[in-house]
Amino acid sequence: MIIILPKAHYDLHLQLQDFKSVSDYNFSMFNISSKLKLYGDNIIDGDMLEKTFFTFHASNVFLQ
Repeated sequence: MIIILPKAHYDLHLQLQDFKSVSDYNFSMFNISSKLKLYGDNIIDGDMLEKTFFTFHASNVFLQ
């Protein structure tokens, strides 16, 4: 737990454009959020959506 929780918080700063597909991004996001939930951090769907929208490139902001 000492290593997993800080690493999950660090990994949460992933970017959508770093993945080949949205499916790969979603898999990573849900994997990280399940680790956070397992160790007591409460992350809700709204937080995950906000994080995803925040990672869009500036030219794609109008898509939100």
